[in-house]
Amino acid sequence: MLDIIANYNLEKLLGRGGMGAVYLSHHPLLNIPLAIKIFEPHNSIDQEEFQQRFVREGLLAASIEHQNLVRIYDAGVDGSRNFLAMEFIDGPDLGGLLKNSPDGLDEGFVRDAALGISDALKLAHSKGIIHRDIKPENILMTPKGYVKLADLGIAKDQESELNVTATGIALGTPHYIAPEQALDACSADQRSDIYTLGATLYHLLCGSTPYEGKSPLEVMMKHVQEPMEHPIIRKPSMNADFANIISKMMEKRPEMRYQSCDELIDDLKLLKTGKSLNYLKEMYEHKPTTKTPPNKKKTSKANAKKSKTFPVKTIIGGIVCLIILGITSLALIPEDQTNSPKITTTKPETIISEKTNDTETAPLINATTGKLSTQFDYALKKLSQINKITSIGPNNYQIKDGRINLDLSNQTNLKDISPLAPFKYGELDLSGTSVKNIEVLQDVDDLNLSNTDINLEKLKSLNINTLQLGIVDDVSPLAGSSIKTLSMMHYFGDSIEPFRQLKLNRLIITHGAPKISSRKYIDLSLKKYREFLFNENMRTGPSSSGPQRRPGPKGFQRGPGSKFSP
Repeated sequence: MLDIIANYNLEKLLGRGGMGAVYLSHHPLLNIPLAIKIFEPHNSIDQEEFQQRFVREGLLAASIEHQNLVRIYDAGVDGSRNFLAMEFIDGPDLGGLLKNSPDGLDEGFVRDAALGISDALKLAHSKGIIHRDIKPENILMTPKGYVKLADLGIAKDQESELNVTATGIALGTPHYIAPEQALDACSADQRSDIYTLGATLYHLLCGSTPYEGKSPLEVMMKHVQEPMEHPIIRKPSMNADFANIISKMMEKRPEMRYQSCDELIDDLKLLKTGKSLNYLKEMYEHKPTTKTPPNKKKTSKANAKKSKTFPVKTIIGGIVCLIILGITSLALIPEDQTNSPKITTTKPETIISEKTNDTETAPLINATTGKLSTQFDYALKKLSQINKITSIGPNNYQIKDGRINLDLSNQTNLKDISPLAPFKYGELDLSGTSVKNIEVLQDVDDLNLSNTDINLEKLKSLNINTLQLGIVDDVSPLAGSSIKTLSMMHYFGDSIEPFRQLKLNRLIITHGAPKISSRKYIDLSLKKYREFLFNENMRTGPSSSGPQRRPGPKGFQRGPGSKFSP
């Protein structure tokens, strides 16, 4: 026996993690095996307040019972130690199984596990409990092969202000954490659990986590900013519908994910029955490139068969018509041209015509001539061909006063935007994309690059009025740019000095700058921060009356297949 906590004898150390250790014990009255998890004290918070929250949330978690959920029997405090008494599962966790299966686990097993865990989360969410730390190590397998979700010890009670994260502690595991949870632990909701479950399924199926990095912070930043590689790219043999379900679960914006476990369970059940999830294909399915349409040969053969069946009279009649047309055309040619015919050649790259839209040699159209909408439709067609995207078109943009509002958000395959270069934009949303040549743009009034990994140095040459970014650790590459309004999700820099090099009228940091300010929302127009910037000689122009963030171009609905309001 190692020790005693409350009424439980600690018999054997089962494992140790970042928040504490787990021991084998037995229930003093029921004489059933238990797993006792003891949480280490946290030096940065008030221990008395934390213990009150811990017991409340532990008892709340103990109030739910589900066949796919590790049962919690007790929660309490013994001196400075907080503990949970949980059901003991004599079996491995899925993280351990992955060590022996580096290429991923069986797809059918993972699908059934996803159904069970989703149903358990559905019950927890109905009680107002958010798990917040779903990962392979927290999914245990019983000797009979069933899976159970463990560790509700850091769960969050949505109905109560007394929760473990109320003090702003960043909880969760970086490789699976939801973007909004990485930025603000208190903002996690049931959609955050859906994201972390999606990241877990990604790892279980592919054998690797969605994002890798040299530090936990780097991994979390990638969850917030970097487009996700489609699961089927990692594992081509994966069921395409399952890969698309995971892609929807791991949308960076919570509103683009499954909004509840009910929605997720419905699709997982359809997947299990073998029914195709066609509505996900247009948005998420990774399509391999093919040079020749698959039905081209069949069409040509069909036409050949038809040509063989033409009647002889029809062929003879056609020949007679051609002879008559030829004689007529010769009679109409001017005499000087028949005596000395001239051969003219036209280079295909100099032709600008709607008829050349399907030719690969057609050029970028000059945006100063012709009908702008026709020109831009052609540019979008070229953009789709270059990046092999099928979900963009006229519904993605609107034109106002000669400038274009364009929403290409969450087009993860979008890398080359050369066809967009000749045009002027009012609002251009490239958030959640993989754009590499941003420097080809010339004139953009409002540019959104949040959740996009971009070299800020390339933005200096662009004529930009408003710029929206995700997580930023250094703004100095923007020095000398035309930007007047800078908005970012999170600033990790430890100095205000780089901001003094920018000629900003307005600064917005929606999730805070913890190393220079404790404010969650920093805006140049707010009085307290305005005075601070003025004292630092950073303020160079008038500010607006208040914070007014617009999520994107007017009339847009975020995400693939966006539609404009009438």
